[in-house]
Amino acid sequence: MADVQQRKPPLGHYKCGMAWWHPAWLQKYATTKSFMYVYGLLGTIQAMSYMYFIVTLTTLEKRFKIPSQTTGIVLSGNEISQILLSLILSYIGGQRNRPRWIAWGIVLCGLSCYILILPHFIYGAGDEVLQLTKEYQSNVANSTLVGSLTPANVSKPEQLCGVGKPNNNCDSLFTYVPLVLIFISQFVLGVGNTLYYSLGQTYLDDNTKKMNTPLMLAIAMALRMIGPVFGFLFGYISLNTFIDPTKTPLIDDKDPRWLGAWWLGWLILGTLMCLFSGLIGLFPKQLPKAQDNSSKHNSHLPQVLRHEELKRDEAGFSLSSRSASNAALDNIGAGANAELPQLKDFPRALMRLLRNKLLIFNIVSAVFYILGASGFMTFLTKYMEVQFHKSAQSATVVVGPVSILGMVVGLIGSGLVLSKKKPAVSNVLLWNVLVGFIYIFGQISYAFLYCPDPITMTRL
Repeated sequence: MADVQQRKPPLGHYKCGMAWWHPAWLQKYATTKSFMYVYGLLGTIQAMSYMYFIVTLTTLEKRFKIPSQTTGIVLSGNEISQILLSLILSYIGGQRNRPRWIAWGIVLCGLSCYILILPHFIYGAGDEVLQLTKEYQSNVANSTLVGSLTPANVSKPEQLCGVGKPNNNCDSLFTYVPLVLIFISQFVLGVGNTLYYSLGQTYLDDNTKKMNTPLMLAIAMALRMIGPVFGFLFGYISLNTFIDPTKTPLIDDKDPRWLGAWWLGWLILGTLMCLFSGLIGLFPKQLPKAQDNSSKHNSHLPQVLRHEELKRDEAGFSLSSRSASNAALDNIGAGANAELPQLKDFPRALMRLLRNKLLIFNIVSAVFYILGASGFMTFLTKYMEVQFHKSAQSATVVVGPVSILGMVVGLIGSGLVLSKKKPAVSNVLLWNVLVGFIYIFGQISYAFLYCPDPITMTRL
């Protein structure tokens, strides 16, 4: 019994705060609901950034003359970092203070936003679009050149040489800098997303009653769905703002030469992520609710039963009766004196998971779903622009509400059904298959929905 008492986590593991700072007024927030709301708030900001990127993607491509094929390759940096690091980061971070690791993940997401706006500050708004401003025309008039905008005044297509560098001194390698910065931004974002999703959901699951877990996760994910609303709003406002707000454009946002301030929202989103990341870092390594309930339950047991349960706990904590990989997985949160798993135990722990057939088939299913859905969601706004001849702003208004409504209804509805009705696993799997077929037929229908090309119709 003395050994078990020694393996109890210190009180700091159950208290909100940081280091030696654990004020009494903060402890009332050490609950599952508080964590769920903060976790959902950070997810909302992340969802804002995801939708904002989708909305402003076409403007980013137009500004730096990036073809969509190249964009798809550059955006794969997000997935590459998750593939390379997700298993290791989840394994190591899961044994430590998960809320603080999540906080650092959100900081990395904010850093990715700042990296993404660097091309704008390196290259500026671009000479081609600045020629369409009142200030440029005034400078031309003052230089005794023709004041009106004519084809003779427009320079040749600009090379990406940076602010203040003439084209004749341009280094060809400098034109790849935007692609490299976007790739690095996505790579860093993938690391942050890995920590947020893998550690956040397991922390919520470990500190929630099993019957309430689906509903809690559904609410947390539904809170994230508020993010796309603000993300689309941010995108709409940014794209209706001229790329250089200090200049007065001679064209409006309906002109195909218009470029919106795609970079403006990233500055705000990155700052919000860094500011609010500290909130989730204040949560304890383990919420006290489960500990209190366990103690309360044990206090009503007869002395003999409590003694037998204590013996089973001692057997459960015994490392000598387990393999190294099992001990690595099962000792999460065991206490300050429990030895943390080492990287050498990682291969054996991974093999233990790979032998779980249900887990593997579920992962393979998710891979195929993401394979079809990720590209569709990323380029849906551009698809609306090209196929239905919509402006970037109009496509945003069409795509946003429909996508958000479907996701919110699906998340909350599924969480309520799973928590209240508790359907059999086979029924849940059949429902997933049915929804998957509906999704596939909906995707195929896009091949038959389009508007005639106005240029072709004019020629006819």
